[in-house]
Amino acid sequence: MSFFAIILFSLSALILIIYLCRKNNNILNVREIVSQHFKIINIDKFTSVVFIGLPIIISAGCVCIRTLNEKILDSINIALPIYIGLQFSVVGVLCSLNKGNDKYEEIKEETFNEILFESIISIITLIISIILTCIGISSLSQVAQYFISIIVYLFLFNVFLNTFIVFKRLKFLFNERE
Repeated sequence: MSFFAIILFSLSALILIIYLCRKNNNILNVREIVSQHFKIINIDKFTSVVFIGLPIIISAGCVCIRTLNEKILDSINIALPIYIGLQFSVVGVLCSLNKGNDKYEEIKEETFNEILFESIISIITLIISIILTCIGISSLSQVAQYFISIIVYLFLFNVFLNTFIVFKRLKFLFNERE
């Protein structure tokens, strides 16, 4: 039964990924959001290492200590919806800010895009977490548990680090408002 569920979930994920990565997607342009994110973090090599390499290193370390289990998944399933709601609240605040000069508008757009990027990663992580809760993470092979754990931890630490980008940009927008 679990194997059949995994096949159904994998097929669903594949269809969703194909849909979201289409060039002319009228729902959400994930390609544009991801490319804008990498434009922000590719300012210099050190920033790239911090925002790309550091989540990978931390995720690998976490997996060495503990792979995902039901207790961790429960925590993710509780915390992420709250965080996603917070992200959308910040988007609402950004939309209500008055129009400013070109630099101000550029930072506002980058902040908006970064929050969308975080939201996408958070929602994907939440979907994975809910699916793993349904399947039962302990029913998967040890290799699958390690692989999925790295992915989930990577997404979580990516969201945490990207929050600092949003904080910095929100601080700028607050200080430079008219």
